[in-house]
Amino acid sequence: MEKFIVVLTAIVLHPDNTRILIVKRKEDEEIHGGKWMLPGGKLEEDESLFDALKREILEETGIEIENEKEYINDYIFERPTGELTLGMTFLIRAINDDVKLNMKEYDDFAWIATEELDEYDYLEYIKPEIDKAFKLL
Repeated sequence: MEKFIVVLTAIVLHPDNTRILIVKRKEDEEIHGGKWMLPGGKLEEDESLFDALKREILEETGIEIENEKEYINDYIFERPTGELTLGMTFLIRAINDDVKLNMKEYDDFAWIATEELDEYDYLEYIKPEIDKAFKLL
């Protein structure tokens, strides 16, 4: 059986419930370089999905999240190395909006209203996920 890398991403809802957080990958990143995307990262061994999501959001953005989460979507993609990745996206709420971006992976961040997404060079697959999340609110 083939082993997957598991990646968790989050639609981070601002505490005011009107905006979401997007982050811009560094240009030289192997995967999705220069694209605006949802924050997230890899699941580590013996870590629960929510613990991984909470850790990754804190490591990448400095944002703490509420304990409630809503499953949005899952997807599979192949990395340039040929490894298969299983991704899962969740809707979560931020406790604060004081972003302290991990500058090793990202160049920028923005809190945006969903209708502003088209102003950014974003990964195409996130739009349907964001639309689905806002229908749940």
